[in-house]
Amino acid sequence: MNEGDIVLAPVPQADGRIKNRPAVLLRRLPPFGDWLAGMHKIGIAGHDQFVEIGDALVDLGADAEKS
Repeated sequence: MNEGDIVLAPVPQADGRIKNRPAVLLRRLPPFGDWLAGMHKIGIAGHDQFVEIGDALVDLGADAEKS
């Protein structure tokens, strides 16, 4: 796994079940190699942009350095 990868992470639900939800790997943290991940649980049609399996990934790192 690498920074920026989209993964499925097991997330506990209110009813006690576990569901796999998409998450973005942000940074690998020392000293144990745990991952800091970001998740977005709710999407609003017409407002949010949805990322789906098969979508092309865009590296924003180069553009962010220019700003």
